[in-house]
Amino acid sequence: MGKIEDSPNAEARAEAVAIVDGMFLERMRQIHIGSSLVYPASGVVSNITIDYTTTSDSYSTFVTAHFPPQQYERKLVQATKARESALRLLSWKEQKSTREQLELKAQSGSIEDWKTYILWEKKGKKVQSRLMPVLYERAIECAASERWAAICAEDETRLAGAEAALRGFWEDYLGFQVGEVH
Repeated sequence: MGKIEDSPNAEARAEAVAIVDGMFLERMRQIHIGSSLVYPASGVVSNITIDYTTTSDSYSTFVTAHFPPQQYERKLVQATKARESALRLLSWKEQKSTREQLELKAQSGSIEDWKTYILWEKKGKKVQSRLMPVLYERAIECAASERWAAICAEDETRLAGAEAALRGFWEDYLGFQVGEVH
């Protein structure tokens, strides 16, 4: 940001401050995680960090140095509002990624993987009412397959675990269907 101070006159300085201010606000509107991002040579600033905490701290320092004190709060509120939609989108993307990972693991995994996936879905802010019956049905299918494999292998311990899981999935599923989410 040293180039702002090197501006030849007040008009050039004001223009440089406006450009950097715009870059910060635009950056706050974007999802960003990582160590740093090098903007294309703009002649104003060459390196702005891209994690929200660092970006916010840098913006605060920038505003303190280049704006009157009475504008500080308004500018920071503006920056906070700019990043809110990006953070909501980031949260949604993280949830989607987690859901995909749990689903993949459960599809090729065990009864415990299905329990983990269902529990994660039920802990969400908004339970996916159309998804839950499908998850329970697939978990029940997994437990029933495990039960059948235990019967064929004549493994009493494995059979007891599979039957307990099968019964648990059915009870939770029926409870969910009548509105008693456990």
